[in-house]
Amino acid sequence: MNTPKASKIQEKLAARLVDVDTQKQAGNIGEGNDGFLVLKATQPLLVKKLEPLIKEQNTHRQDLYEEIQVANKMAKSRRADIGRSFARSFQKHSPAGTWIQDPSGSWSQK
Repeated sequence: MNTPKASKIQEKLAARLVDVDTQKQAGNIGEGNDGFLVLKATQPLLVKKLEPLIKEQNTHRQDLYEEIQVANKMAKSRRADIGRSFARSFQKHSPAGTWIQDPSGSWSQK
């Protein structure tokens, strides 16, 4: 996807990739089967620290999925399909230790 808007969103996502991957590797953030990050940490201070990061990344992911849907003139109902497609890619490229949610909803660590 090479629209100017998609490129800007991807830059925003990439700017925090090191932080996200570090927390994935530590098992604190998981990759859901819907293309969104999921908080897996349970320690209160860590949860408070990671919630804004996850929220911001997920907002940008939602924006990217929407841009792809609009640019490709797809029905809004296809947005979930776009998220699932990205989920597979994000999971594949996540570091070892990342919590991964399979299509049935079960979680395992990579």
